[in-house]
Amino acid sequence: MQFRVHMEIYFNPSRTTADNLHDLKIKLSQDDKELAPLLVGSEPIVAPHNDNDYVQSIGERVDFVMKAGKVSSSDLDVEISTYDGQQTETTFDLARLK
Repeated sequence: MQFRVHMEIYFNPSRTTADNLHDLKIKLSQDDKELAPLLVGSEPIVAPHNDNDYVQSIGERVDFVMKAGKVSSSDLDVEISTYDGQQTETTFDLARLK
């Protein structure tokens, strides 16, 4: 089985590319131990636009896939840092999400 985390992170990338993960540092951890994903996928989030307009990225959709057996029902901590020093973190109570 797999445990999946889907995030939409809104920020101003340093440059618009097919992959803005170079501008993000994302850490998932439980019980002060970092979780190692099996797979990380991403795609830019773009502002609404017409087909002829310049497309500017306003963030990144990020998907993590981990082995379900490596994730416990304890709190999941998510820390996100951007290239320009912005930081945020949040905690998910996985025991309540069952």
